[in-house]
Amino acid sequence: GLSKHLELPQTSLYFNLEVSAARYPDRVAVHFYGTTLTYAQLKREVDSMAGFLQQRCGVAAGDRVVLYLQNSPQFIIALYAAFRANAVAVPVNPMNLREELRHIVADSGAKVAVFEQDLRQNVTPLLGAELTHGIVAKLLRRHPHVFPDGTLGSRRPPGPAPDTRAIRERWESIKARSEERRVGKECSVTCRS
Repeated sequence: GLSKHLELPQTSLYFNLEVSAARYPDRVAVHFYGTTLTYAQLKREVDSMAGFLQQRCGVAAGDRVVLYLQNSPQFIIALYAAFRANAVAVPVNPMNLREELRHIVADSGAKVAVFEQDLRQNVTPLLGAELTHGIVAKLLRRHPHVFPDGTLGSRRPPGPAPDTRAIRERWESIKARSEERRVGKECSVTCRS
């Protein structure tokens, strides 16, 4: 039968990403609503965010980082970034409300949270007391089923297609300048999906 003992792997999950990025840099690592991220792109995003967590947020080995995100490329990037920073990821269901989040933050001892813009109202009251840093994970490209006017649909609205080249150029410009916008103690970092 099956062994009653669990063998712990000798490598980390981040190491597995590193190996995949080296072996298959141009293969798709994440496919999300028609948008793809290759292993090389994913590793770059993860390394960038891990550096931000360590250098700007003071995350050290063993620190807890709350991931208050939907299932998305931003969650994957934040999860692997926490692993890369030798931190402990604390995934939190985005349906939890402020007091539930407050309890999880206090119970885990987390001082940093990565969250979606839509969840800001639940995180902002915790900044300064329970949390020292909040990182807003934003999308540059819109979800294909949410149109610029905010309406939902299954097809692209009439009119010109979005200029993806301009979006990519803006992203590269932001990355190159390591642009950071502070709102109180809240940082905004844009993750491409």
